[in-house]
Amino acid sequence: MTKCSFAEFFTKQIRDLKTVCDRNTCNLCKLICQTFNASLSEILNCFFSNKYADRGDLFEGIDIWKDSGYRQIQGTYPVLYLSFASVKADNVSDAKKQVKSRIVSLYQDFEYLLENEKLMESEKMAYRHILTEMAEMDDVTACDSLNYLCRYLEHAYGKKVIILLDEYDTPMQEANVYGYWEEMTSFLRNLFNATFKTNKYCIDGLPNRNLERGALPC
Repeated sequence: MTKCSFAEFFTKQIRDLKTVCDRNTCNLCKLICQTFNASLSEILNCFFSNKYADRGDLFEGIDIWKDSGYRQIQGTYPVLYLSFASVKADNVSDAKKQVKSRIVSLYQDFEYLLENEKLMESEKMAYRHILTEMAEMDDVTACDSLNYLCRYLEHAYGKKVIILLDEYDTPMQEANVYGYWEEMTSFLRNLFNATFKTNKYCIDGLPNRNLERGALPC
């Protein structure tokens, strides 16, 4: 997203990003997907993630930037953003491998945590295990992995983590088409339960379907 396209989109189409932060409406999500070719999660990632710290210029000229409270929190949270849009396979084994690959990719994005003194050595060992065992990662480890990553980030930054998940239903659609529904939904149910429902290191979970908002509350 360039500064120009981002500002133009919100200035002309939304005017007030508080709608995203406060209500996450289905209509707004449709507007973003159809007009800007971006998901709601991508927009929220730009606003909240500390990877975008000091990038308030992206939001200048829209109503949310007039609110000092929102200006203070822009770019200040550790954010996990991932998408299952490309998790498409005709068998459950490959589908699970694709999900695990997305998880390992997230771990690679935050590999600098291994240098953080706030993480215990046992946590760093567990972190390295995820990085090196992608091909052989068992389902139990995979289902717990995002919960663990949130814990590492919370320890490092002293803040709970925002989780943004796009296209969480794509693997289930594929499972329904190719006949491995029961196995895949069991795997994803355990993953989502550990990631969202029982994750005490998570401040907000926002699973986001392509044109509709899902509901898997933290």
